[in-house]
Amino acid sequence: MILKWAMFRRMMATPKQKLKNYKFPEVRKEDCEQKYISGWGPGGQKVNTAQNAVQLTHIPTGTVVKVHESRLLPKNIDIAFERMKFVLDRQINGENCYEEQLKMKTQLPVSSDIPLIAFSSQSLTQSLYQPVKSPISILSKFFGSPQIQDTKTRTRTELSLCDKAQYEALIEQLNLKLKAQSVEIESLKKALVSETKKSRDLLRKEKESQKALESQIEKLNVKLKIKEKELQNAKSESELSLKVESLKREVKNLSSTVKEDKNRNQKLKAINRELQENHEEVLMRSEQLEEEIKEIRASAEVEKETNKKLKALNRELSNWNQKYLYEAEELRRKILQDSGFLEESHQFQKKIATILMNLESENMELRQQLKRIEKKVEVGQRKLESAEIESSKNESSDGVIKFKKVKWAEPRGTCFKGSKV
Repeated sequence: MILKWAMFRRMMATPKQKLKNYKFPEVRKEDCEQKYISGWGPGGQKVNTAQNAVQLTHIPTGTVVKVHESRLLPKNIDIAFERMKFVLDRQINGENCYEEQLKMKTQLPVSSDIPLIAFSSQSLTQSLYQPVKSPISILSKFFGSPQIQDTKTRTRTELSLCDKAQYEALIEQLNLKLKAQSVEIESLKKALVSETKKSRDLLRKEKESQKALESQIEKLNVKLKIKEKELQNAKSESELSLKVESLKREVKNLSSTVKEDKNRNQKLKAINRELQENHEEVLMRSEQLEEEIKEIRASAEVEKETNKKLKALNRELSNWNQKYLYEAEELRRKILQDSGFLEESHQFQKKIATILMNLESENMELRQQLKRIEKKVEVGQRKLESAEIESSKNESSDGVIKFKKVKWAEPRGTCFKGSKV
């Protein structure tokens, strides 16, 4: 979980009890953004106009911290960075990690002289040469035991957190750790002893070679002095001229050998210096390797955090893809529905066209029937005219109207038509 907003009071961000060598996560200035805001709190309008408050945002995690503890801006910046470290530690190691480690470390009296090295960076070699009386003293050195006897006041501080079984388990774990560390220390000691032996052997050989060279040089000097005396005694004699030349040649040869011995001695000194430099380089290389291991672990933690962020982003992208797919399917359905509606409209138009054709055919038939009926009406009118003429002939002299039953040509049934008699 990434806290997008983190606002803590002074008591929560800076606890009363602090662990000296507790390792908080690093907060670089490059990964943070600083903003200066006007202070808040009592005072009213036109009072808190100075921008003393600090708003610090950690870009990789997105955490935000605000600080307005004092009126000095640099002091607020330092407090903001400390608070950011505490907040990031809670995010990585949990909310109660710092408090649990405070509980593990018991509060000893001021007069106690027992050295606690649970959270210190002292070397373990110093603690191994100290006398160990009992397992309780081991607990007092590493975690702070519930029963600690003071050397001056002879007082004991008892705690009710653990039982004897838990103390025994802790003692066993500490003994195992001490054994493993003692094995490592012994191996390191052996390596150091072997290296020191080698260096001492080389120094002894160099010293012996130097002593041998010095003795040879002294002997040669003695011989030179003797031969010089012989030359001085043999100057008067002419027969010894050849011997003098031979002696000079021998002196030259001896001087060349002395020079060679000096060169060898210088080479041995250079080799010794190179060995010392190589030893220093090995130590420096071991320190560099330890630093590289720490950096690799830190980078692994950063990679884990980035993997978590990438997984969250992939989840969001999958959700967005599902939404887009659902909307595309709905659009396709709508398009299909519109296409079906268009097909239905085309079919309806076709039906209407067929109905119109049928109506036109029916109109043609009705027109033909009307023409036939008109012809029949004309024939009927002619018959009526002939019937009227006959009825006028059959009128009586008394003026009595006689009715005749006349049939119409049209299909309207029968009717009576009167005529005067």
